[in-house]
Amino acid sequence: MALCISQLLGAQNTFPEPTRYISQQTYTSGSPLTNFERCFYFRLPNGLVDQFQTDLWDGQQFNLDNTRFFTYDANGNITATVNRKWDATNGYTDIAREANTYDANGNRLSESSERLNTNTNQWEVDRTVTNTYSATNKVLERTTLIYSNGQTFGNRSIYTYDSDDREATLTYQNYSNNAWANQQRNTYFYNDADTKVDVLFLDTWSAAANDWVPANRTSYNYQPAVTTAFTEIFNNGTWSNYSSITTNYNANNQVTAYLVSLYTPQGLGPNSGYEIDYNPDNSLHQFRYYYKDFASNVYFQSLQIDYDYGTYSGTRWADLETKIEVYPNPVTNFLRIEATDNTDEMTYTVLNTRGQLVAQGSVNGGVGTLDCHDYPTGAYFLTLHQNGRYKTVPFVKN
Repeated sequence: MALCISQLLGAQNTFPEPTRYISQQTYTSGSPLTNFERCFYFRLPNGLVDQFQTDLWDGQQFNLDNTRFFTYDANGNITATVNRKWDATNGYTDIAREANTYDANGNRLSESSERLNTNTNQWEVDRTVTNTYSATNKVLERTTLIYSNGQTFGNRSIYTYDSDDREATLTYQNYSNNAWANQQRNTYFYNDADTKVDVLFLDTWSAAANDWVPANRTSYNYQPAVTTAFTEIFNNGTWSNYSSITTNYNANNQVTAYLVSLYTPQGLGPNSGYEIDYNPDNSLHQFRYYYKDFASNVYFQSLQIDYDYGTYSGTRWADLETKIEVYPNPVTNFLRIEATDNTDEMTYTVLNTRGQLVAQGSVNGGVGTLDCHDYPTGAYFLTLHQNGRYKTVPFVKN
């Protein structure tokens, strides 16, 4: 069991996050539940996180493990973070740090991650990321380089857009032995004027043929209460069924269920998914994640988060009534955030299903892009904040 408790500390008693939530997790269908960790947020008066503290369970009690400290620019963008490890003898010791730069539009231009080499007591760069953008603030290229044992590895994403500024292609390349090599290409097709992808073709690079070859295709069907994504794989010159993904919504356009099902010789069966319950005021009540244990062939509940507002001591923020579009959902690379009827600045936070802070920043002009490249596969919660109101939108990283 992973136990994570988030509390609003100090004077920040009007921030629209639950004062406490509990995550219970099991890794196989037969594993017992045990305590794992507890998380605390320390917030600035504007609601941005100042510190994120993690305590680990040692079998008898929780002990302070490490704390992440955040630094921001005037626009609320994270410019630097420092991770500090705690021990009873030395107190806090720096172990990792990150630095980010942005352009005039708030787009992140670069990221640099460093870790402290405890043998030499020197900081060593372990990852750098650079981004370039179009005139309309769309990502054109993202390059990640990873440094390990004197070698450099990496990956690159290259984007093109159609005449309506919608994503047309996305090409992935890997870097090794001082050379870039094609790996995968996504091609997006739209049947109408909206921004929702109707068909996605995925091709992989064949070194033997020196060309792209088809791998799979996904067709999307959008209805007010449910979206369906049907995927086929290409093998030996024919297409065959592979998976079906359904996303269900309530009357408030909030995601209530997400299910990934795979085709097997025995038929279509569930692989993973989640369910979400909401309170009458549209705030989160409970999140349940499900996964198939292939060893036992059991589809079981592997995670549960209970959002407890009972001890909330401040004023509950009202729901943000602005129409928010978050797409594509599920996301592979960049999540687009659009407030169609509101261009005032908003701040946002992203939490994973264990309640850990994954990202935060601001959305200016009603449009923003969230980089999800490095997110582990799973579900996340994007919460937008503006003028004392908020809205939470769940999304999934493939």
